[in-house]
Amino acid sequence: MPRSEELFRNEELRVFEGENLLIYRDWNREDNKEEIQFTYDLLGSYLVSRYLVKTYKEYYPLIKYNSDHWFVNTIKTGFEFFIPESGTKLLENCLTACNKKIGTKKPLFKFVKSTEFTQKLLNKDTEHPLFDDILRTICILLIKTNDIFLFNVLQNERAKKYSTESLFEINKKYIEKNEKPIKVFLETEFLNQKIYLLDLAENIELDVKHPLNFNFWSDLLKNLSISERDLSWSEYVRRNHSWYGNSHFSNIVRHFEKVCKDEKILSDRVHVAAKKVMWILTTNIRKLRDESTRALYYYARKYPKEFLDLLKYSIDINDPYVPERMLAVSYGLAMARQNDFKDKSYQQDYLLQYGKWLFDNLFSNEAKYTTTHILARDYAKRTIDIALLHQPDLLTIADKELIKYPLVNYPHTKWKEEKDKNEGEYYDGNAPVQMDFRNYTIGRLINDRKNYDDEHNEYKQVLSQIYWRVYNLGYSLEKFGKIDRQIEKDAWNNSYHDSAGKIDRYGKKYSWIAFYEMAGYRSDLGLLKGWNDKDEFRISDVDIDPSFPIELRQYNLFEDMNNKNFLGNETSAPEEWYEVDDDLVIEEYIAVNNQFGYEEKYDWILLKGNMSQKNKADQTRDAHISINAVLVNEDDYKNVDCIVSQYKDYTFDYLRNDEQHYLYEGEIPWCDLMLEGSSENFVIHYNFHDVKKVKKELKVLNNGKALLEHEVADLKKKEKEYSDELWEKVYQGDWKISVPFIFNKKNDDLTKEIAERIGYSVEYIDVPYYEKAYESLQVNIETTVFENLWESSHSEIISNGETKVPSKNICNHLELFIKAQTSDLYNRDNEIVSTAFKHGNDYDSTSFFTYIRKDYLDKYLKERNKKIIWLQWTEKRYFPNGIKKLSHSAERQKSEYRTYYRIVKL
Repeated sequence: MPRSEELFRNEELRVFEGENLLIYRDWNREDNKEEIQFTYDLLGSYLVSRYLVKTYKEYYPLIKYNSDHWFVNTIKTGFEFFIPESGTKLLENCLTACNKKIGTKKPLFKFVKSTEFTQKLLNKDTEHPLFDDILRTICILLIKTNDIFLFNVLQNERAKKYSTESLFEINKKYIEKNEKPIKVFLETEFLNQKIYLLDLAENIELDVKHPLNFNFWSDLLKNLSISERDLSWSEYVRRNHSWYGNSHFSNIVRHFEKVCKDEKILSDRVHVAAKKVMWILTTNIRKLRDESTRALYYYARKYPKEFLDLLKYSIDINDPYVPERMLAVSYGLAMARQNDFKDKSYQQDYLLQYGKWLFDNLFSNEAKYTTTHILARDYAKRTIDIALLHQPDLLTIADKELIKYPLVNYPHTKWKEEKDKNEGEYYDGNAPVQMDFRNYTIGRLINDRKNYDDEHNEYKQVLSQIYWRVYNLGYSLEKFGKIDRQIEKDAWNNSYHDSAGKIDRYGKKYSWIAFYEMAGYRSDLGLLKGWNDKDEFRISDVDIDPSFPIELRQYNLFEDMNNKNFLGNETSAPEEWYEVDDDLVIEEYIAVNNQFGYEEKYDWILLKGNMSQKNKADQTRDAHISINAVLVNEDDYKNVDCIVSQYKDYTFDYLRNDEQHYLYEGEIPWCDLMLEGSSENFVIHYNFHDVKKVKKELKVLNNGKALLEHEVADLKKKEKEYSDELWEKVYQGDWKISVPFIFNKKNDDLTKEIAERIGYSVEYIDVPYYEKAYESLQVNIETTVFENLWESSHSEIISNGETKVPSKNICNHLELFIKAQTSDLYNRDNEIVSTAFKHGNDYDSTSFFTYIRKDYLDKYLKERNKKIIWLQWTEKRYFPNGIKKLSHSAERQKSEYRTYYRIVKL
């Protein structure tokens, strides 16, 4: 490149030299000029591009020639024979001027269309060594200087590729200047280059002011059919997924969730990112889809106004996977912030907007976006329920009837029927509806069908309707068969990776959608029944808890209690160890004054405790203590007190509190699905003693004497032979024989008949024996704790339910509310009233506690006229060779345990 072009000043060149960007700075003797060459090819290519654009910006000569070329010199010499030298020079100047004048018309357009441009940059056979970087930079410079886009000028794939890529490297002001034609071009290209363009846009997709940010691509994704989007976008997500859990999209989602949870102030980029996370909801990677939902939940809690806008945008997306989870987030938001007393903006400004918009668009007579998807619709309905709790006149009486289960007047799309189009063609597990899903999952929709009854008429109809919907959504074996086969293979090969997560086949995805829509449809018709034959509105196939509970917090209460040992003297003999129960006293845990890790210290009363201790990892001894507070009336309290004072040997059954498996944690305690606190009759057995009794016993005699040993054996043998003979007759159809007569092993009639055949005599004699007897007291108790036992099988990101809170009766009476992501309950003044925590993680040595503040419990007891007692059920176990060997039956027989019962009152 000629030094005379002065592309850099001397001080700039010195900077490049100082940074070792120059390979050399030398003198070209042939051309008599200084040259530089750069280590960094892109910078060198940029300088070449800048030189070319600068050279041809004003004009591009009609005829290009070199004045020192031999052919030109020959012509000039020939002219000199006829024209004086001055005339030759004048003629040359005139031709040059004409060339320049003609070349000023769109010179850069002429340059990019020239043979020179094509040969050096676009032709594979004659391309410049640095064509790649030159094309990259010159495309940008052409846009900046003259708004020239090669994809509009040249019919060349390489030119289109580089000019397309330049759109994502150039300053956004040049895109804004030509926004409309650029978007028209990209919309057309998106039809066949979806992933390529999305990859290019990654660096600018969150730029709020950039015309090509993710908002633009979101609209293009929204215009696709479900199958088109799954074959491109959802596959793009899946192929970027790692079986080890550290994938591109997982990182995006986790970072998005983290900043939404932890950062107080965020730029508007987060709203664009939210839209991208929303589109990840189409994925068939279950864990990633759940994580995306949770991330949006935290976004919605931080930005309820913006999330409402995003919800409105998503509601008409044709893939039910998206609006279903967006509605889940809206419900999770309502549960989390309906009683947010630190910030009442959601309750006052947005909750009613959510409720009214959801009703108008999903439930009203003019609703545009009706759906029978049982999960999606329930999320919307219960969000409206929360809004009505805070504003009862939000809807009219007639409108409230429209959201009352069962939704008997809800509009339905007519379900058509379709047979399996590819029966017999599937292999390697790529069928859309496989056997277990057909039999168990779909089978649960039909109330009176037995497992594997494929001929059940109603089942056959429902199955054909689900096939129709699967095909209606866009599934075909031709489109998805190969991919689903690969997914099934990958799942098998990577099943040993704990972080892999479940990936559904696309056929399975469409089957789930159809299943949930059919469940809602049948629910509206009154055809969806639970085990008790009642209408079922929360089915067992829930897939996520939209309140996103977390594990109970850890707190070591034992440390506060000086690490009390419930195992007692572990060196004593097992027989002695069993008999000692002094080490099982737990009164000090019932009433405590503690902070439990919080700022304020209160007097607390234990409602429920499960304490477990073991002597070592492979324990030979352990103790499990269960304590439950129950409420009784005054008379029952006196009766119980009398028994406890007089007797030590009373017993009672293990108490189970109210519990549910499909209640969302955020529905505690306000939701009608939560069980009311139960009142039940509870029996205490006491005063165990032996009572002498007499029973009649058949005695067989031989000549008035007791049978000898061999005579007894012979009698038993003949009894068996006779019994077998009778059974054979029954098997052959002789129903005159009394089956109970031969079935009863202690049948005196059978013994008497055989004895008389042999010639023995029989008589009944009185035999004394002792029988354990006891007295019983029945008391009516009110349980005080509710346990939400959510099953972790529904979602990989939500563990088994550990929530243990005061009963619904207590919560409602004291007006308590659960705080999101805790099992703590608060009052309207944002003061903690109840707390729950655990210590340990092992299944056999984790302890759980649920406490309520004493002042609030006293208030409840006084106003309900109740007394409180605690039922302590304790088990001490001994395993001679450790618990791990219990799988061997011989070892199990060696194990021993004792159960202890105590009733505690303060």
